[in-house]
Amino acid sequence: MDLSTLFYALVRDRYLKPNGTLAFVMPRSVITGAKQHRPFQQIGFTRILDFENVTSLFNVPACVLIQQGETQTFDIPTEYHEGKLPDTESQDEVSVVVAEAHLMTTHKTTSFADSLVRSPYYYKRFLNGATLYPRNLCFIKPRGLSSSGPCVLDNGIL
Repeated sequence: MDLSTLFYALVRDRYLKPNGTLAFVMPRSVITGAKQHRPFQQIGFTRILDFENVTSLFNVPACVLIQQGETQTFDIPTEYHEGKLPDTESQDEVSVVVAEAHLMTTHKTTSFADSLVRSPYYYKRFLNGATLYPRNLCFIKPRGLSSSGPCVLDNGIL
């Protein structure tokens, strides 16, 4: 389990009041198609800010997940930001006004897979998945040799 999702759920349950707003900076991995994040994604969100292509922001690609009122798991309004933030004396502090001047924003939607989806694209393409067929293992003891260990084959011939 990703600890960021656990922390998000704890804060949401403890501090989010009815009709309140929760906005959390999270690693972007929680909104990708990774199966381990599906239960977390089914919480639903009101809006997503995606900062995957913003450099000099964090050490990992980040996003902001927002819950305010009614949440959804499909067609979540998403702002995709991309660009390079300017270098400043304190890399951790860039004002919103300065950041907006260096970022390009695209409005799209994000939809999460249902937790029951089982890779429908590949389903018809697999004839036989990870099947292990039994194999026989035999030790051969040639006549006339003492058996102090396994026989060594020389080019496949005893």
